[in-house]
Amino acid sequence: MSFNPPASTNLAAHVLAGGRATRMQGEDKGLLELSGKPLLEHVLDRLRSQVATIYISVNRQPQEYQAYGWPVIGDNLEGFLGPLAGIHAALLACEYEWLLTVPVDCPFIPKDLAQRLSQAVITTNRPLAVVHDGQGLQPTFCLLHQSLTESLQQYLQQGGRKTGEWLSRQDPALADYADNPNAFININSPEDLELAEQRLRHAG
Repeated sequence: MSFNPPASTNLAAHVLAGGRATRMQGEDKGLLELSGKPLLEHVLDRLRSQVATIYISVNRQPQEYQAYGWPVIGDNLEGFLGPLAGIHAALLACEYEWLLTVPVDCPFIPKDLAQRLSQAVITTNRPLAVVHDGQGLQPTFCLLHQSLTESLQQYLQQGGRKTGEWLSRQDPALADYADNPNAFININSPEDLELAEQRLRHAG
């Protein structure tokens, strides 16, 4: 396949913030505070220097997210259909060749995420790279080329919802993060939020 190699000038980030957050009593996780600022801000702070622009996928409270000044998009398909629906909407909205996806509930995203995923793409000449943390895939941390939009749309239209399944079908390149697996710790519960608070206090 022929495509331009990913670089900060042709790469957009996409923050998945449209989940139901059932283990957080349904609260909007992106707006939950960690060390005095919303989880979304922690993620944005780590992404800004890596990409040309940032899209935010939401399914509720769009006005709260629009206040951050980045494009806010909703799923094109009705219902909470999971991360793939958000990725699909972002690919359709994205004006850049490459899309880097991350979840909003991971405040410790590596500052070299785009670099490592891009290198995996360049080395293998594949249109998709996914993070591997040494134990397994982190499927919502991936770098996709626009050429995958049709494949993803077909998968969703056929009733597919599993992010890992669709990614595996594409035979992705892997970005190895066995040296830093804790960068992908996510906030799924109030207990996770407290642990993240402790980690930040310790780091400070």
